[in-house]
Amino acid sequence: PALPTDPARSVRQLKIIGHELWSESGESLWIDNRIVLKKSPELLMANWLEHSELAAIAHSDRESVEAEFAAVLNGRLDNPARVREQLAVMKTVAPSVLDEVPLWGAIIARKKSPNVDYAMRVWMDSVLRYSRRDQLSFNYALHRSKLSVNVVELPNRQSEWHQWLTTNELPKDKRQRYGSFYEYGLSTHCLDSIKTSRIVRHLRWRLSR
Repeated sequence: PALPTDPARSVRQLKIIGHELWSESGESLWIDNRIVLKKSPELLMANWLEHSELAAIAHSDRESVEAEFAAVLNGRLDNPARVREQLAVMKTVAPSVLDEVPLWGAIIARKKSPNVDYAMRVWMDSVLRYSRRDQLSFNYALHRSKLSVNVVELPNRQSEWHQWLTTNELPKDKRQRYGSFYEYGLSTHCLDSIKTSRIVRHLRWRLSR
């Protein structure tokens, strides 16, 4: 893994920028480990990428990216402070993206192009800097690029193209919920907050003079 104590982000590196490993190939297809294809990948690629550089399925359970942020926070699927910071940044730099229907990143078909490379780098940077929940930043990465995107309207759990395995069929390791095995204790968090507060820093500056 790229990040030995962070398997969630390590696998996202392969998911998001793994296509760069196959630089000689014109196309790449990512499927999550909980996805079983019902048709051949060659047929899917030919159909989904006929007129686009990238294709992904729309999220069938969320009406907006902002609703996805709320679901992550309500389900405690990542560090709340990191998620809220990302939401605040989105409201400042790309508020229109929050109204878009989020893309479901379980199946991603891509052609090799500078536009794809740029969008995927923006996406990877966002996952490393903010939440590991990549669906929060997928739309933003495409917004920043000039990609031609095919948004495929399909039920996420099952369609003519795929089946999504439930947690009963493929259990998840709940220790990876926050993307790392490190836990930031409350007492340490309070102490760090005091040390880095503006008042304390100002007092230190005054005492040093």
